[in-house]
Amino acid sequence: MTAPALESGRDLMTDGFIRVFVALDIGDAVRKALVEEVRDLRKTHPRVKWVAPDNIHLTLAFLGDIPGERVGEIGKSLESVASGFEVFECSVKGLGWFGSPRSPRVVWAGMPENAELMLLQAGIAEALRQLGYTPEDRPFHPHLTLGRVKFSKDAAGLAGLLQSRADKEIGPFRVDRILTLRSELQPRGPLYSVLHEAALLPVNRG
Repeated sequence: MTAPALESGRDLMTDGFIRVFVALDIGDAVRKALVEEVRDLRKTHPRVKWVAPDNIHLTLAFLGDIPGERVGEIGKSLESVASGFEVFECSVKGLGWFGSPRSPRVVWAGMPENAELMLLQAGIAEALRQLGYTPEDRPFHPHLTLGRVKFSKDAAGLAGLLQSRADKEIGPFRVDRILTLRSELQPRGPLYSVLHEAALLPVNRG
C-alpha cells in the first residue's frame, strides 16, 4: 500500500463519518506467499469468502466510524508513537482458524511471538485511548485474516487442511510504518485506502 499525503480534516469534512482502522502492511513477498496458500485452499473450498490479496494486512486497532475531521490528530498521534520505534521485522508462520474444528469461522495466518510488535500495538492503543477511543478489551493476538466462512456446510474438511499447514513457514516482513486506513464497504467487499502513514525510525547501527 502506498500512502498519499495526509488528508486534512477539511478534505474529509464532506464525508462526515468514515470507517477507520490502524494496520501494518505485510510486504509483497509475504502477500504473494499467502495468495498461493489461498489459491490451494480455494480449490476445495470455493464458497469461503477469501480476502482479496491487496486487503490482507495486520490490524493493530479498529476505530470504527469516526468524524473525518479527526484523521489529522490521529495521524499526528501515531507519528509520535512511531518516533519511539526503530524499523523491525515480523514473521508469518502457519495457518489456523477461529471457531471449532467442525465449523471454522475465520481462516488466518499466524505470527510467532514478537516483543517489539506487542510494544508497538500497546503504544498505539494507549495513544488512541488518550484521544478518547477505547480499544477492544480482548488481548491482542496478531494474525492475518485470509477468509471467512458464512455457512458451516462450506467448511467441511477445512480444519484438516489448515492443520496440515500449522507449521508452514510463510516468511518475514519489514515493519517500517504505521498505516491509518479507511474502509469503504462495497458490494464486492471492502475497499481500503491509506489516509496517513507514520514512519518508524531507521535502524541505528551505531
